[in-house]
Amino acid sequence: MFYLKFCKKSIIRKKIIPYISSHCTVKIWSAGCAKGQEVYSLAIMLQELGVYDRCILYATDIDPVAVNFAREGKYNIKKTLPYFENYYLSGGKEKFSNYFDIEDDKLVIKDSIKKNICFATHNIITDDVFNVFSLILCRNMFIYFDNDLQSKGLNTFRNSLEPSGFLVMGKSESMNFNGGYSYFKDYDKFNRIYKLKHNEDFIKCQK
Repeated sequence: MFYLKFCKKSIIRKKIIPYISSHCTVKIWSAGCAKGQEVYSLAIMLQELGVYDRCILYATDIDPVAVNFAREGKYNIKKTLPYFENYYLSGGKEKFSNYFDIEDDKLVIKDSIKKNICFATHNIITDDVFNVFSLILCRNMFIYFDNDLQSKGLNTFRNSLEPSGFLVMGKSESMNFNGGYSYFKDYDKFNRIYKLKHNEDFIKCQK
């Protein structure tokens, strides 16, 4: 997938970014970034909203080959063209082509989009928390985990989010069988967007 799908991106643009953009520095984590399409889409959106210069995006994956591919930011033109329409449907304001250079049959992400993205290998199950974030996107990774691994991954996210931080999951994922509702609550259940509970919410869950 290149460029966040219409519904999901519109929700992030309208319901999450205005809330977190008041921070002096906005830290966002794309966990399981694969080939980097989603984190670049997010960077483009943040630039168009005028907040990208205050953002630091972290894109991680367990696969070092995928991370290197994402860091390079080169995509086959023919495979990328279908997502131009999605960019405009999602509220894009510029020419989508403004964010690329062309090299042979590749679209290459411009340095102005790459500049605030840090790519690294990371395993959400076994590796330590490495920062505190306002927003974490982890879409379509948990479908490959059993409930126990999902619980461990959610605990990593819990410890990586600032108070009332946001977690965005894939459309086929939920908090129903992995204990996630112990420390997350629904923000937009249909779109699988969750918010970290306040301390008082944790206490209520334990009673």
